[in-house]
Amino acid sequence: MIKFLLDRPVAVIMIFTAILITGLAVAFQLPVSLMPDVDIPQMTVQITRDQASAQELEKTIISQLRLQLMQTPGLENMVSEAKDGSGKIYLQFDYGTDIDYAFIEVNEKIDAAMRFLPRDVERPNIVKANATDLPVFYINASMKDSLAGPEKFLEFCAFSESYIKKQLEQLPEVAMVDMSGLEHPELYIQSDEEKLESLGLDQDFIQNLLRENNIDIGSLMVRDGFYEYNIRFSSSLTKPKEVEDIWFKTNGAALQLKDIAEVGIRPRDVRGAFLDGNKRAINMAVIKQSKSRMDDLKNKVSKVISQIEKEHPGIAFHVNRDQTFILDYSISNLQQSLWFGIALCSLAMFLFMKDALSPVLIILSVPVALLISMLLFRIFGLSINIISLAGLILAVGNMIDNAIVVIDNINQERELGLTLSDSCRKGTVSVIAPMVSSLLTSCAIFVPLIFLSGISGALFYDQAMAITLGLSASLMVSVTLIPVLYFHFHKNRKTGRLSQILQKYNTINWEGFYDSSFNYFFKYRKWWVVFFCLFLILSFGLFAHIKVYRMPELEKIETMVKIDWNQNIHLSENQKRAQHLLSALKEDYIEANSWIGEQQFIMATENATDFSQCALYLKVKSNDDLVKIKGNLNDFVTHYYPDATVSFSPVKSVLEQLFSSREAPLTAKVSLYGKKGIPPIQDMEKSISTLQNRYAGQGVESVALQEHLLITLKPELLAIYEVSQSKLIEELKKALSKNTIDVLRAKNQYLPIVVSGKEKSVYAIIHSTFITNKNNEEIPLSALVAVSRELDYKTFYGGKEGAFLPINFQNLKSIKGEETLRSIKKAVDASGKKMDVSFTGSLLSGQELLKEMLFVIIMSLMLLYFILAAQFESLTQPLIVMLEIPIDIGAVLLFLYLTGNSLNLMSMTGIIVMTGVIINDSILKIDTINQLRKEGYSLLDAIHEGGRKRFKAILMTSLTSILAVIPMFFNNDIGSQLQKPLAYTITIGMIAGTFVSLYFIPLCYYYLNIKKETEKKTQRR
Repeated sequence: MIKFLLDRPVAVIMIFTAILITGLAVAFQLPVSLMPDVDIPQMTVQITRDQASAQELEKTIISQLRLQLMQTPGLENMVSEAKDGSGKIYLQFDYGTDIDYAFIEVNEKIDAAMRFLPRDVERPNIVKANATDLPVFYINASMKDSLAGPEKFLEFCAFSESYIKKQLEQLPEVAMVDMSGLEHPELYIQSDEEKLESLGLDQDFIQNLLRENNIDIGSLMVRDGFYEYNIRFSSSLTKPKEVEDIWFKTNGAALQLKDIAEVGIRPRDVRGAFLDGNKRAINMAVIKQSKSRMDDLKNKVSKVISQIEKEHPGIAFHVNRDQTFILDYSISNLQQSLWFGIALCSLAMFLFMKDALSPVLIILSVPVALLISMLLFRIFGLSINIISLAGLILAVGNMIDNAIVVIDNINQERELGLTLSDSCRKGTVSVIAPMVSSLLTSCAIFVPLIFLSGISGALFYDQAMAITLGLSASLMVSVTLIPVLYFHFHKNRKTGRLSQILQKYNTINWEGFYDSSFNYFFKYRKWWVVFFCLFLILSFGLFAHIKVYRMPELEKIETMVKIDWNQNIHLSENQKRAQHLLSALKEDYIEANSWIGEQQFIMATENATDFSQCALYLKVKSNDDLVKIKGNLNDFVTHYYPDATVSFSPVKSVLEQLFSSREAPLTAKVSLYGKKGIPPIQDMEKSISTLQNRYAGQGVESVALQEHLLITLKPELLAIYEVSQSKLIEELKKALSKNTIDVLRAKNQYLPIVVSGKEKSVYAIIHSTFITNKNNEEIPLSALVAVSRELDYKTFYGGKEGAFLPINFQNLKSIKGEETLRSIKKAVDASGKKMDVSFTGSLLSGQELLKEMLFVIIMSLMLLYFILAAQFESLTQPLIVMLEIPIDIGAVLLFLYLTGNSLNLMSMTGIIVMTGVIINDSILKIDTINQLRKEGYSLLDAIHEGGRKRFKAILMTSLTSILAVIPMFFNNDIGSQLQKPLAYTITIGMIAGTFVSLYFIPLCYYYLNIKKETEKKTQRR
């Protein structure tokens, strides 16, 4: 085949030119995203029930929903949270579950559960997650007029929801705009109690008056001769002015409603607010369509925002937490790393080759292979993202390796005196088999990455495929285009000026250096065997002491702060405290956002808060400033609000949100033994106190409590005063809360009409309220009820195992097997009551991930053995190659331990990648030794000569693989930070692997074959 190609250089070049033009066109059409488009096997069931306590919500609604949802096929885990007025059930499915089918199943289970729930309960909302459902960036919209009152902000909210949101969602690149911080209006009627009393009227009179004047009759169709008319009745209220002007007659006088009550517009049941800095604003999360390009999305959204600002100069927009910037910056740096790595590798070639043309051909092979890779990306449905680009960077080293092997082999054949044509043919053909074997072994190492469970396997599918496709393209270029170009450019070519300079000054004797080092190593070979054995024992002995995390720790200049005031404060007080805090820290941050009370996002589940909490987003200039502001914030809260608790969490990028979980490092789920109920507060407090003393500094969190007012009826007094319980409860509800009695049908919206009195404390209401009994006697409410205070849990949790309370260990770094878990369980039981304790958390899931990675490595090694056995036609020689792997891994583990780095998903991936790259050198070396032995070389001479022939190629391929990832060390974007552990492991593994390939592998080959060699010599004698 090679001779056929050498005879048709024009055809070969034209075919590759056509492929390259197609690849270049495809490269500009490939989708560009921060990450691959994958389904996240998660759903959230959102439950809302106003006026319901957390305990009532758990017992009457959420527990029933859990019973039904447990039967959903493919459900892996379920956690519910019940708070006052709302609750959520988080569903985690096995990866690979058809999420659309699961969505239908969950809806059916919800419908089945509705039969067992109170009739007035609203149907829960179900939100399914997707990688592209995560916000690409946030837009803060606010009014420039800082003196605008509440009514203006209500108008602004209506404008944002009806116009700005729709303008953005009409863009084809935008899937959804999720909003928080909105207020909705209601029409209130606040009666003047003194005037009502003087006229002999009450609240019921106002309610009846409104109902009589707000009748929606509808319309009638009437016939008039040849015509038909639709008659409409104007009998309903449509404006607040019409409500004020309602006439009525009492005591012979005609009055209007405004004479006895105040009528106006105000926000309806405000339970949450959003602040941009210290200013009230609306927060909009922009979610991208899965197939759109992020740069197109950002540009079109920017145009819409600019147009709205021109049309409405009183509105200001501010974009923050911009993931498109992260994508642009990360991809830009990864591309720089790619080309910088190629440049470093190219310079290295001139150190080893005295021919200037050979490095040029090697350099040329990389962009050609990359463009072919783009074409293969399109065929296999891959996008350009951080994961796939990182895979290409890793493949660059091997792309150069393939070209090096072919050109170096051709040069060696020419040095033996063969003609140019025969050198190109024989030099290429002799390495095709080991190069194909190397490709298959690389695939055997990389492809099993896709068998990782969950989102990890789905995302690293792109990296495994990118590496495999890049290597395949490189192999195709190396065995077809490279020999043709080599033959064409060397034919009738004189030695160039640059080649003369290299031959004159590049006088490094690589073969001589190898000869002396080889002789030294084999002279003390027994001691080196002992050294490698001790090295393996030491490095793998340190394995138990290395920190194990799911993902590498990334540097941050942002943080999310969650503050629980631990008091039943109103939203206005919550906002006041947040503004007080931001004013005190103003010089410490460059950007701040606050979510006060409850958030209104539909899709977002991160950093959710309730009415007595707030979440702050703070951005600073550097990591040192972040440490400073955390300390200042803690000091401020401790000084001014000692009851409050503060927790910090990193601001997660889209990529981190995919890999992260909602779990703490370790969570003990506690319930009563055998009953699966909630333990009493006193018992839980004793257990937590014991844990906090025993595990000081491990961030053992207390269970959040809240105070309630308990109103107890006095049945004996109800009987004496002849007051029915239903009558008392009805009057009590009227007195304590607003009463929605009707709806105002305005032009574009429906406004609830609410009748309320002047705001009073609960005690004042109870002491000023009277109830009419059966004998028309007024009985004071205070005589019929008793008011007390009690503590209860703020949030009730549940799962497949039933209701439980979690104890989180937020600062726990490692778990010492079952010993740690048994110790925690024993401390929980210290309260005196036997508890059921089960455990979950990111540390446990990290251990599971580690087990999966070990399984992947074992699977890769098995595939590797099968491929090598087929190539070498031997069951023992593959073991020689595979002996290199534990030594290289041991070197990486030792490096991780000494430098304090963790073993995580990225470093484990680096180990796998390094293994796939470094064994190629050993495969080629053993293949060369086998060929020399077939030619009649003795065992030791074949080992020595095979090493000499492959010495420069091994050094060059190792150096290029290292130089390809070195640029990752010098960038600080999220892409580079994420890939740094991978780059570290590849660099250390390649350095160790080069030494092993050059010296230890020949030594193993020697000991494996020396017995057979001795027997052959004996037989000859």
